[in-house]
Amino acid sequence: MNDALKNKLVVFLGSFDPPHLSHARCLQLVDSFFEDSLIVCVPSGTPPAVISYSKNISTPFEHRFKMCEQMLSGLEKKKQNPNHFIVSDFEQVSDRRPSYSFYTIEHLLKKHGHERAFLLSGLDLMSHLPNWHKAEPLIKNLDFFVVDRAILNDGTTSGPQKKIEATFEAMGQKVTWIPLPSKEGLTPLKSLQIQPAGATLHLCLEGKTALSSSQIRKDVDKNQNYLHPEIYHYIKALRLYA
Repeated sequence: MNDALKNKLVVFLGSFDPPHLSHARCLQLVDSFFEDSLIVCVPSGTPPAVISYSKNISTPFEHRFKMCEQMLSGLEKKKQNPNHFIVSDFEQVSDRRPSYSFYTIEHLLKKHGHERAFLLSGLDLMSHLPNWHKAEPLIKNLDFFVVDRAILNDGTTSGPQKKIEATFEAMGQKVTWIPLPSKEGLTPLKSLQIQPAGATLHLCLEGKTALSSSQIRKDVDKNQNYLHPEIYHYIKALRLYA
């Protein structure tokens, strides 16, 4: 186990409408690399329009929160390392103000007594990072664990790496890819240092195809294999996407 990945705060932001097996797989990957860490799943309140999923949230917060709890309950039974999974309700708001990640991260750092957090993210969300509210001060408090499933047809990883480089260069940051010893039985990581922010990013390449939440919402029965059974039955019982 990499000592740099012990006793960390890992934050997973998303609409989770609904949470599905790809979300669970991302959390399983974090569990396999991190140890004695707190992994916080944060269903979004009202995301800013700059984030693509903001237009697609159709389900009340309390149902998405409950489904995240169900997802994490299943992960607790299968976890490989002594990590702790929780769901945060910080972004549940009664009005319709945007929920900015800067304030969510700030709240979680203070609440859980950490100076930095790892942001668990897909590559698609990372591309929006330069446009986030207070993006430059935000990345000074963050490291990144990025999961991407779109490996190029020839098996190379140059596409995802170039996208990450472009994201941080747009913010005036210089990235340097660094060697990281691979662990037997674990998906290899590509790692980089980001300066002058002083951040570290680990890129995990899965190379698997997965459905999006929006595709699942269109036909829950057809796509039930992409859902935890408890979440599928919750959706059907409440007719969430009928």
